[in-house]
Amino acid sequence: MAKALIPADDILRRALELLDQQGSSALNIRRLSADLGISPRTLYKQVGNQEDLTRALVNRHFMELELTFTECPRWADTARNWCIELYSALTAHPHLTDLMTIDDRAVVTQYVMALLTSATKAGIPEPLAIRCCRGLTNITVNQAIVQVRSLADSRLSAEAIHQAAKLESSFFDVVDWVISSVERETALT
Repeated sequence: MAKALIPADDILRRALELLDQQGSSALNIRRLSADLGISPRTLYKQVGNQEDLTRALVNRHFMELELTFTECPRWADTARNWCIELYSALTAHPHLTDLMTIDDRAVVTQYVMALLTSATKAGIPEPLAIRCCRGLTNITVNQAIVQVRSLADSRLSAEAIHQAAKLESSFFDVVDWVISSVERETALT
């Protein structure tokens, strides 16, 4: 009698646990199949190849995230909180964030659209709101990736770690500059 297939959610949950515990080197078909007690062939049938597994894991993680979008009385506060929420979500699973590619951008699209809607509701012209949301998304994602990589690289000097911490603190300054620039430009139109 054939062994029952393991549900895809269970496979991806265990893959994320291994990734969080041991880093990206633990995320491979052989290691995961051994951990799950199934053959690599069975795992390939269920999740596809290594790239398919990685993309499914990233996608699942972001689809399950509870990215809380909270509109504040001031749009500037809404946008700043939006950046903090996304940054926190990205740094919650550092090894997973490090595996993200440009192909994974769709997983945060709904969250970005909520900010765009809020911006236009606040009176920011749509072309400016689109540029602003793209900018805030890029700043936030890039900062999270820099932070994740700096913390994961044990070869970094104390100075490099210090510089990464300075980058994180300046992240909020950059976000505030973008928001205040958008508010100024909106006031001029």
